[in-house]
Amino acid sequence: MPRTVKIKPSKQRLLTAAIEVFFEKGYTAARVSDVVARADVAQGTFYLHFKSKESAFVALVEMFFEELLAETLGKNPASGLKDSDATRHQLCQIWRTILVYCRSHAKMTALVLQEAAALPKAERAVLAANYAKAVDALALYCRETERRGITRSIDPDLTAWVIIGMVERAVHYAVFVAAEADVDAIVADLVMIELNGLLAPKQHTEDEGRKA
Repeated sequence: MPRTVKIKPSKQRLLTAAIEVFFEKGYTAARVSDVVARADVAQGTFYLHFKSKESAFVALVEMFFEELLAETLGKNPASGLKDSDATRHQLCQIWRTILVYCRSHAKMTALVLQEAAALPKAERAVLAANYAKAVDALALYCRETERRGITRSIDPDLTAWVIIGMVERAVHYAVFVAAEADVDAIVADLVMIELNGLLAPKQHTEDEGRKA
């Protein structure tokens, strides 16, 4: 399971069990008693760490986002970029990290992408806040690459939200639709789409050749 800080063994067991139970039963049908039984701890132990089923789910969501941000933008700052080639290489690293991480944590990824919609309003707000935090980090990245003259002057907030949407759907594709597809091939296509778009390079026609 994803984690960035050391936690007590009993809490770790509960979080690991929660991933399994939420994934198997679905968030709505899962009960605290199911998680406790899977973790093989006393019922009271659960409430030492979490107030409710919702708070346990929120803890998982926050750990997931924290880990991904730390491993991607946290380790690949735009401040070290010098040109478009370096940027393309770094984006390949970031995309690969995302896809490999999410494939390695497929159940947790499924919970975030599919089960989180079942959260009560207050807990959905926490999920939204985590997405917003990721967007803010990405917008800063976009502002820095623009400042360095590497990328175009486009609204960084809009760009960040669009890319986050792209990440979400790309993860769904790589983890649940094409789980056996070569990750580097997917990464190459994603970076091509992100940096170059869908239009092919302009080809000279025979007429253009004669005019030249």
